[in-house]
Formats: sequence, structure tokens, C-alpha cells
Amino acid sequence: LLLEWWPPAAAAPGGGVEESVNRTSEAISVDPASPVLNLHMAYWQPEPEKARAHFQRTIDLAPAWDEAHGEFGAYLAQQGEREEARKMLQAAMRLRPSSARPLIGLARLAADEGDAEAALAEAERAAEVDPGAAEAQALLGELLGSTAEGEAAVRKAMDLDPDNPAWHHFLGTHLAIRGIKLDEAEAAFRTAIKLDPQSPAVYDLGLVLQERGDLKSAARAYVSMIEVYPADVRPRVNLALMMMSQGGKLHMASRQLTEAWKLDPQSPQVLQATYDVVAAHVRQGDLQG
Repeated sequence: LLLEWWPPAAAAPGGGVEESVNRTSEAISVDPASPVLNLHMAYWQPEPEKARAHFQRTIDLAPAWDEAHGEFGAYLAQQGEREEARKMLQAAMRLRPSSARPLIGLARLAADEGDAEAALAEAERAAEVDPGAAEAQALLGELLGSTAEGEAAVRKAMDLDPDNPAWHHFLGTHLAIRGIKLDEAEAAFRTAIKLDPQSPAVYDLGLVLQERGDLKSAARAYVSMIEVYPADVRPRVNLALMMMSQGGKLHMASRQLTEAWKLDPQSPQVLQATYDVVAAHVRQGDLQG
């Protein structure tokens, strides 16, 4: 019964995180001994100390609930407390050996620590424990890198969970990085965007379209990326370099780079692109530009 109520699918309608915290707090005041409500509060609580307190309260109330240990472990990993995270994830694994999620968490911990061999071993265990876990297959694809084996793992994740935009994005990235099947890569990115209009796959779609010479469509993709992720300098830089390459659009390129500078003046990508655009201005005798 507890698992049916976890994790919360989304924030409270119309109110976002703050409204979710308020509603859950009201519910806890009525039923303070509910592990489900305490775990929901830990999930939504933006203040680390309060979140930790609710995670611990959940475990005290339901010590055999593996999800509580697993979610606390994932939270601690995000906070950089790796040893405590590992203990929680291992506890979750002991409580529910058939679950892939704690093993996935342990694999990510190992990857963060630079232990690629241990990360791959944990990911393979996760896939063996639960062959139906799409996330385990996707993680294998990530760890195996841009190889045929990595691609096969991502395709398996897509077969298991075809409506997850992340897996389609991931497949497109695999294909694009290897420079193969660009038609299929483009289709994968478009599917990811169709499933999730906020997907960052729109940036990678722009890269593929640019590579294929469809500059107008690439520009539209970069503009869409800027609209969805305005703090990301990459689409602005690529848009600027495309404008520069077309000739006669140096001032438009400069405007994009000016915005990129405001966002991240230390970005090597922004610095290199700025140098290229300035050099183009100089070659044209446009010293003011």
C-alpha cells in the first residue's frame, strides 16, 4: 500500500513546491505517524535539515520500508554525503533484494567516485535483479559509452519504457556522437521532444540538423532551446557561429554572444566563439563591431 503512494507524481496543482509543502504539512498535523506523509514532506522540503528530519522520521515509523531508505540514500548522494548514502542504499537493497533501484543508486555513487568498474558491476547487477527495469538498462548504456553495446542497452530501455523521452534522447545522442544513422538520431530527438516539449533534446536536434546542412531548421531548434533553457549558453554560441558562417550577420552573432557573456563570462565555449566573431569583424574592417 505504501508503494502505491510513492513517489509523488507532481507538485500540487497550481501551487508548485510551496503549495505541496503546505498541504503535506496540514496532512501531517492530522496524521503525524504516517510514514507516507513524512516521506512526501521530505521529498518536497527545500530546507536540507528539515528534509533530513522527515526522512529519518519516515524510517523510524517504517523501518522495513525499503523505499524510505532508498530515497534517503539518493537524497544524501545529492548532498555529497556519499558514505551515508551508501549505507542507506545498501539497507534498501537488503530489505528488498529484488529491487534494482538501490543498485542503480550504488552504481551512480561509484561512477561519481570515478570507479567505472564498480559502477558497471552494480549496473549489471541491477539489470540482472530486475530485467524489466528500464532505468538499469539506460544506466548500462550510459556507462558503456558510445559503443554498440551501449546503444543496445539504450534500445532495450526504450523497449521497456517507450514513453520515456529521456531514453529517446539518449539513443539519439549515442547515434549522433558516433556519427552514424543521423536520420534515426534526428527521429529519436524529435520523439523525445514530442513526448516532452521541455526536453533538452531540442539542442541536440539542432546539432544534427546543423551537421546535415539544414541551417534554418537548426536555428529554429536553437531558438527553441533558448526559450526553454535561457541560462544555457550552448545554443546561443552555436547560433552565433552559424550566423557568422552565413556572412553578413555578424552583428546578430555579436548580440547572441553578448547574451552568452552575461550568462557565463568564464565559459571556454563563449570565449572561443567571441574570439572567432571578433576576428571576423576585423577581417571585414569593422573595428567598431
